[in-house]
Amino acid sequence: MNDAAEAWARRAREDLAVARHASQVGWHATACFHAQQSAEKWLKA
Repeated sequence: MNDAAEAWARRAREDLAVARHASQVGWHATACFHAQQSAEKWLKA
């Protein structure tokens, strides 16, 4: 993976971690938003 792709993948992993945490504490709208952002960033990667 090149540097740009790795940067997008790193951001995608961060968004997924936020989504998982938000889901665990009941912040479902926030979880959905960050899950969607993660998916978009994986596509860019």
